[in-house]
Amino acid sequence: MEIRSERPIYQFGEFLLDPAHRSLSRRNGEPIPVRDKVLDTLIYLVENAGRPVGKDELLEAVWPGVIVDENNLNQAISNLRRILKDERHAPKFVATLVGRGYQFVGDVAIVHTSPAAAAPMAGTGEQHPVSWRPSALGVIAAAAVLAVAAALLLGTDPARYSPQAGEGRLVTDFPGNHRDPAFRADGSMMAFASDASGDWQIWVQSLAGGAPVQITRDAGSAHRPNWSPHSDVIVFGRALRGEAPAIWSVDPLGTTAPRLLIERGVSPGLSDDGASIVYADAGGDGIWRARADGTAPRRVPGTPRMEEPAIAAPALSPDGRHIAYFAHSVGPLGDLWVIPTGGGEPRRLTLEDARVRSPTWTPDGRFVIYVSARGGTPNLWAVPFTGGEPRPVTIGAGEHGQPAVAPDGGRLLYTDRRTRWSLMRTDPDTGVHQALLERRYSLYIPQVSPDGRHIAYFSELPSGNHVFTVAIDGTDVRQLTTGEGDLNICPIWSADGDSLLIYQEKPSASLRRQPLGGGPSVEVLAGFRYATHHSARERPQGDAVVYVRMEPPGSGRPTRTIVRDLKSGAETVLPLPAVGWPTWTRDGEQVLGARRDSGEIVLCAVAEGTCEVLAQTGAPVEAEHPRGFHPRWSADETRIFYLRFSGTAAATTELWVVDRDGGHQRKLVDLAPRDVVDPRFEVTPDDQIVWSRVERSSYAIWVAELE
Repeated sequence: MEIRSERPIYQFGEFLLDPAHRSLSRRNGEPIPVRDKVLDTLIYLVENAGRPVGKDELLEAVWPGVIVDENNLNQAISNLRRILKDERHAPKFVATLVGRGYQFVGDVAIVHTSPAAAAPMAGTGEQHPVSWRPSALGVIAAAAVLAVAAALLLGTDPARYSPQAGEGRLVTDFPGNHRDPAFRADGSMMAFASDASGDWQIWVQSLAGGAPVQITRDAGSAHRPNWSPHSDVIVFGRALRGEAPAIWSVDPLGTTAPRLLIERGVSPGLSDDGASIVYADAGGDGIWRARADGTAPRRVPGTPRMEEPAIAAPALSPDGRHIAYFAHSVGPLGDLWVIPTGGGEPRRLTLEDARVRSPTWTPDGRFVIYVSARGGTPNLWAVPFTGGEPRPVTIGAGEHGQPAVAPDGGRLLYTDRRTRWSLMRTDPDTGVHQALLERRYSLYIPQVSPDGRHIAYFSELPSGNHVFTVAIDGTDVRQLTTGEGDLNICPIWSADGDSLLIYQEKPSASLRRQPLGGGPSVEVLAGFRYATHHSARERPQGDAVVYVRMEPPGSGRPTRTIVRDLKSGAETVLPLPAVGWPTWTRDGEQVLGARRDSGEIVLCAVAEGTCEVLAQTGAPVEAEHPRGFHPRWSADETRIFYLRFSGTAAATTELWVVDRDGGHQRKLVDLAPRDVVDPRFEVTPDDQIVWSRVERSSYAIWVAELE
């Protein structure tokens, strides 16, 4: 006996669609959970592949005899695109016909029981109907396999297998930047941080509409609000320039003054039951826990030191048994980790070595949603708590961040903005800026070749971190490293300009020499990592490097400056501790640097082992012009350019200059906006300044329904 299916199975891309059994799966047999109306939409579009389908026609086909809003169709199309990993502006499967409807544009084939037998169908080829005749035993066996697989993968709630967000709706439509959203327990309101009044303050707003309300007004930068489960308290962090960050609480109406809970704490996260707070120590001493009133603080054993505590963003699981947090591996790059609340051995949750950020849990505790650029631009991803391959939650051209999931799991708050990177050349005397190269991807730590004809830099790409060169006029861009998943950063020109030294973190931790013509790099120093052997610069003679030793690894704390002979391996420790961002004189006999603690610019003679202070740029950190850093010679070595952070904006650096004898110290020009991770610059042979400019639109908060 045979069972004949009146409707064939369709194949497109990696997917198999079986309308008769109402199932969507991958070609390897993995079932894909799809809600009924989303599946109905897909079936109708595929069965009519190659022709435009009007919105009214699609509404009638999917919701027959029911009056529904067009938003229902928009939501179904949005969810369908996310399931198929399709994009509205570059569709592989579902194209939007503006003012008309939709069209399935992917190649579709009708398959037999054997995947090898396939015939092209309307869409890009001719239509050849083929009937499918599996045996009854085959149907039963296939159904059983799919059922077992679905049960194992999905548990009792298939809709929660992999969180996916529908199309978002703008929530904060008023001037300023808005970030760090947090749901109230009943999901009706949100708390967030905004700089609309000047400083970053905490605000609240109804998600049903209405005006936002500012509830804090004290000096300092407020961040990461958390609503208590009884909705009577908001816990948040606040930092004031020159003072250690702290954790505070305030009532949601702002009728009483905020109350100090924890000193030297940053990035707080409140437990679901409101009984405890998890936070990062402002001094970098790991993750800590305390009672909700700030008492009984204690370190979570096993958590590492934090180079940037503010972005550790520890988050307690819904059952309070685990903490998810971000930890660095090199510079701003790293991964998410989880650790038992009582301490123990951390477990790595993601394997990206990238700028992943902002972990938050789904209410069932099965996923951690976080920010990653693994798909190109930063979007939200979900990784199973038990480990596994992350899956996209949002897809779009913007930069999505800082997710917050409603207590019932039905909605998602997140931020959105746009970023544009430019490689800049600035005349320090006239202040004229010229953009040499513009990219959506990052342009980090530009380095000028000895002859001034090329610039080297590295970018974070979906395929890894890779090193590039570009001509000084912005032409002839070349990618020198190409390994999938490799992590190559911080290029350094050789003295002869024929090669680059690069830090490679993956697949091996080493300092390597990369030929300008491309091809494989050669190891120079094994175990030489940016997190421990910082800011290396090759001596003009090519026989040594100077670097800053960071201890403990990943702490961001320089301990001493060292010159290492590349042939013998012998090391010379300079007498002043931590001469940061070192660079050589042209004769290779002296090293120029700045002391981080005082802002003194110093010059150290390597052979003699002596150092002298050339200029004093020190000032209290809260002053209008804090201490200087990153000194670089003018071409004739009679002047020293250096940077100061602006007293009003971390994304602004001021370029200053001082004569070699310490006189005539003055500000030249603002270099802004910057990425605070990379505020550095280099000087060309004709005394032009090369640096990276980062333009970011304002943060806005959006809300979306979660599948």
